[in-house]
Amino acid sequence: MMNAPVKGRGVEWHEVACGLFLASLATWGMGRLGPTDPGPWIALALMAIVAISAWRDIATPGPNHSRLRMAAVPVALALIYFRLGVDVPRLVTTRADAGLLAWDRRWLGETPALSLVPWHSRWLTEALSGCYMAYFAAYVGYLVTWLRGDASVAWRFLRGFCCIQAAGFAGYCAFPASGPARFMSHDLPVLPMGPLGTLNDWIVRTGCNGVDVFPSLHVATTVFWVGFDALENRWRRVAWLALPAAGLCFSTLYLRYHYAADVLAGFALGLLGLAWARRINAGRPDATATNR
Repeated sequence: MMNAPVKGRGVEWHEVACGLFLASLATWGMGRLGPTDPGPWIALALMAIVAISAWRDIATPGPNHSRLRMAAVPVALALIYFRLGVDVPRLVTTRADAGLLAWDRRWLGETPALSLVPWHSRWLTEALSGCYMAYFAAYVGYLVTWLRGDASVAWRFLRGFCCIQAAGFAGYCAFPASGPARFMSHDLPVLPMGPLGTLNDWIVRTGCNGVDVFPSLHVATTVFWVGFDALENRWRRVAWLALPAAGLCFSTLYLRYHYAADVLAGFALGLLGLAWARRINAGRPDATATNR
């Protein structure tokens, strides 16, 4: 537990990444939607919250300020995720589905949404739906676990995790797509599923923002979570989660939420996030000597 004042040294890289993304989104929105539209102002408000929380912790460090600062970026990114579903379709009139599908067919012969049809079975859909749904619990669990632990590890986790999120959201804005399940709905046979698959499908259809396909952040963050555990020598957790994590990554293709291009981009982004977190931490010490 953090029981003493904790702060990073100056402005953190993931705060910069989040701020740049929100500022770009606000500027883009102002230019396309006008100053009376609420979208740009929501982005600016979230950017201000991140900036104020960092300033307060740097100026007057304390346990509460540190905790609020650590939580500010993940919360801001989680909130802007849902807003992207409202603003991106008004900012970008074209979708990237056709291009992503063409990429799959060029390099793989066919997109997995169709090539995996012979593998379809009710029990496999149920199992992979469970893996896919576990992502939402893991999202909260990993944040709570690392943010309540050693401060130097928490900062390193946030540097990688939040930069991945910001980069992924930028991809959603540049290449908005709805995924094979929607784009190819007339070409795909019905996926056999039981109650768990039905529940998962309902959550995805009602909870996603409709543009969250390229890159696959389910894959990127899963790679980062498991890789970060390995970097921190949490090998028991790696062993327990390796199979569900692999199932989660495969489920993005089997359940028709992503193209292979999305998954490969997500895997690369996850590795980059790991490298970034490790490099930045090695490059400068944190004020953590009294926080262990």
